[in-house]
Amino acid sequence: MDKNVYILNETSLGNNTGVNSYIKQLAIYLTNKTNLNVYIIDICLEQKEFIIESKNSISIYHIPIQWEMLIKKKKRYYRNIFYLLEPYLKNTSDSIFLVNLFIHDEVIRLLKEKYYNINIFFVVHYLDLNYLAKWDTNILNDLSSLEDTIVDKFNIHQLIERDRFIFNHVDKIICLSEETKKLLQTYYQLTENRISIVYNGLKDEAIFISKMEKQLLKMRLSFNKDDRIILYVGRLDPYKGIFELIQAFKQIVNKTPNTRLVLVGGGDISLFLKECQGFWSKITFTGLIDKEYVYKFYQIATIGVLPSYTEQCSYAAIEMMMHGLPLIGTTTGGISEMIEEGKTGYKIHLKEEDNKKILNINELAIKIEELLYDEIKRSFFSRYSRMRYEKYYQLNIMGNEMEKIIYGK
Repeated sequence: MDKNVYILNETSLGNNTGVNSYIKQLAIYLTNKTNLNVYIIDICLEQKEFIIESKNSISIYHIPIQWEMLIKKKKRYYRNIFYLLEPYLKNTSDSIFLVNLFIHDEVIRLLKEKYYNINIFFVVHYLDLNYLAKWDTNILNDLSSLEDTIVDKFNIHQLIERDRFIFNHVDKIICLSEETKKLLQTYYQLTENRISIVYNGLKDEAIFISKMEKQLLKMRLSFNKDDRIILYVGRLDPYKGIFELIQAFKQIVNKTPNTRLVLVGGGDISLFLKECQGFWSKITFTGLIDKEYVYKFYQIATIGVLPSYTEQCSYAAIEMMMHGLPLIGTTTGGISEMIEEGKTGYKIHLKEEDNKKILNINELAIKIEELLYDEIKRSFFSRYSRMRYEKYYQLNIMGNEMEKIIYGK
C-alpha cells in the first residue's frame, strides 16, 4: 500500500536553516522510493501566489505568507491554507503529515478537527526550554521561580502550554538527540513508545584535496597559504557561543599570528564587532553564502568549532565531520552526543554560575591552541571524525530510520 507523506515547512527571512536542510535531505532520500507519494507544503515569504510545482517526482505546494493575517488572525490564516489544499489532501490512515515547527500548533489543531484519519508526526528540531535555560537554568526545575526574570519576558508559561498541546495531539514525536528525548519524558511526562530518535543525515558531497591544492584555495579566498583557519558555521547568535569563541581566539592569536577565525552564517554581525576590536584583520564574517563556498571553507579549515549552548543534531557539525575536520564543541546535548571525546575532538564543559550556563573561555582557548599545534593529533581526529560521519550521519541511515517510522516498523 502506498503512503502519502506531506512535509510542512515555512521559509521566511532566511530562518530555520537547519529545518530547511533537514527537509531537503529527507526529500532527496524519499524521491527514490516508489511506494511513497511525497508532497512538500512550503509557506514562503517570497511567494506571491499559490503555485504547485513538480520536482523530481515530488509535488511542492508554494503558499504565500500574509503577514497581517498571520499575526492578527492566525487561526483563520491556516484555515484558508487548508481550503487551498483540501483537493490535494488524502484523509486516510495511509497519509502522514510531518510538522517541523512549533509555530504550526494551529495546523495540528486543524488536522485533528478535520483530517482525523491522517497521522501526524512532529520533529523536534529545537526546544525553547533548552534555549532559555542558558539565561536561567531554574527553568528546568521550577517555573514559579521565573517571575520577573529575563526568561519570564519570553512568556515561557504560554510556550510550554503550546508545546504540551503539540506533544499530546500528535501520533509520533521524532527527536534528534538522546538529551531531548529524556527531557520530553521527564518534563512533559511522555511515554517512550511515542518518541523515536533519528539523527540528521547528509548526502556525502565531500571532496578531499591535497595540501598544495589547499594552499592554492586559501590564496584564492584571500588568505595566506600557511594560515591556520578556525572555522565556525551557523547562525550568528549569542546562544551559539560567538562572544566566547572570539574571546578565546584573542587569547590565541598573539601567540599564533598566522591564525584566522572565520565565521560563516547569517545574523546580526554588529553584535560582535566591538568584541573584535584590535583583531579585525584576523576575524572574517562571511554572512550567508552559497553551499559551494561553505564547502570550500571546510576544505581549507584547520579545525571546526561549535561552542553552542544548545543544539539538537547540528548540520554544521555533520558537514564538518563529513569533511574530516577535528571538532571542538560543548557538553550541551546534541553536540555532546556527536563528538567522541579525545577521538574526533573535544567537548568544552558548560558550567552553572548564578543559575546561568557559562562556557569556560580559557578551556576553549587551550583546546583550540592544542589542536592548532599538534598535527599528529589533528590527523588522528580527522580520520575518526570522517568515520563517525560514515557510521551515524549519512543520508541513507536517516532515511532508513524515517522509512521504518513511516511504515510503523
